[in-house]
Amino acid sequence: MVDFILNAIYIAGLIIGIFLMWKIPSFKQRNDSQVSDEAISILIPARNEEKRIEPLLASIKANHFKGELIVIDDESTDQTAAIAKRYGATVITSKPLPKGWRGKSWALYQGKEAAQHETLMLLDADTVFDTGGIQKIIAAYQAANAPISVQPYHAMKQPYEQLSAIFNVVILMASNLYTPFQDRLKPRVFYGPVQMMSKSDYARVEKNKNVNQSVLDDIEMGKVFLEEGRPIKSYVGTGAISFRMYPGGFKESVLGWSKSFATGAILIGALNMTLISLWLTSIYGAFVRPLLMSDPTWVQALLYLAAGAELFWMARRAGNFSVLTILLFPLHALYFLWVFITSLMNTLFKKRVNWRGRDIDLGDE
Repeated sequence: MVDFILNAIYIAGLIIGIFLMWKIPSFKQRNDSQVSDEAISILIPARNEEKRIEPLLASIKANHFKGELIVIDDESTDQTAAIAKRYGATVITSKPLPKGWRGKSWALYQGKEAAQHETLMLLDADTVFDTGGIQKIIAAYQAANAPISVQPYHAMKQPYEQLSAIFNVVILMASNLYTPFQDRLKPRVFYGPVQMMSKSDYARVEKNKNVNQSVLDDIEMGKVFLEEGRPIKSYVGTGAISFRMYPGGFKESVLGWSKSFATGAILIGALNMTLISLWLTSIYGAFVRPLLMSDPTWVQALLYLAAGAELFWMARRAGNFSVLTILLFPLHALYFLWVFITSLMNTLFKKRVNWRGRDIDLGDE
C-alpha cells in the first residue's frame, strides 16, 4: 500500500510538471524582417562586462540595427566602455549609486533619462541576438501592445553549464504563463535579461522601492505592472536571442544562481511554490527511493526514466541540454538542492552576497 501511494505521488508530480510547461511561446517560427527598428532605444547596463558585451554588440551590428544604442557603464574597471564605443554605442558613465537603489536599476534609470525614443529595449550584457532577432522581439512587443519580457535561450558550451537544467525549468514553471489556462492565470515572472516597454510604462515602476531596491527587480517590476492593471507577456527566446548565463566557470555558476534564487522562490506565490515542490518531489523520489529499497521493481525503473525524459523535454525548450540529462538527472537534482540551500542561507541568515565585484546586502529582500 505504501508503495502504491508513493508511486501515485511521483506520477502526480510528473503530471503537474507537464501542466506547468504545457505550451511555451517562442520566436522559432516567426519571420518579422519588415519591422522597423528606427524608433527603438536599446539600453544595456554593464559592469565589468568586457568578456561578455562584445558578442552582443556584434550581433546588434549584424542585425543592422538603426535605432539608438546606449551602454550605461556601471563603474567598470575593465575595457567595457572602450569596447562599447568601438561599436558606436553612446556610453553613459553611471553616477554614484544613490541610497535605496540597486546597481542595475540605477543604471537603467539613467539610460532611460538619456534615451531619445519612446520605446525601450532593456538588455543584459551577456545576451546575443540571432539573425533577425531584434525585429522578432519588436514585432512581439507591437502585437502584445504591452510590456514584454524574454528569457533567452540558454546556449551552453561547457559541461558544468549543463547542471543548470532544473534552474531553467523552475524559472519557466514559476511564470504561471505556460499552463493550458495561460490566458486566465495571473503571470508571476517578468524576465530580467530582455525587456521591452514604453518610457511611460517604465516611469510607472522605476521609482517603486520594491523595484529599485530588489536584487530581483524583474519580478517586482512585473508585480507593479499587474497591480496597476497593466498586462504583461513573456516568451522564451528560441529563434531570437540567447545567452550563456555563467560562462566564467563553475564557481561563477554557483554564485550566480545562489545570489537570489531562494528570494525568487519566496516571491512567486504559495500556489506556484506548492506545484513546483510537488514536481521536484517526483524528481527526487524517482532516484532516491530505489536507493532505499532492497529490491527495486520495474515500476521504479520506469519512473526513473520518465523523470529523466520529462526533465530533458522541459529543459531542451530552454537551452541546448544534452540527451544525457535523461540518465544523469540525479546530478542536476543534487546540484539544484545544494545551490538552493546555499541561496536560502544567503537570503535568511548571511543576508549578503558578492557579485561582479559589488557587495550586495540582501537584508531588505
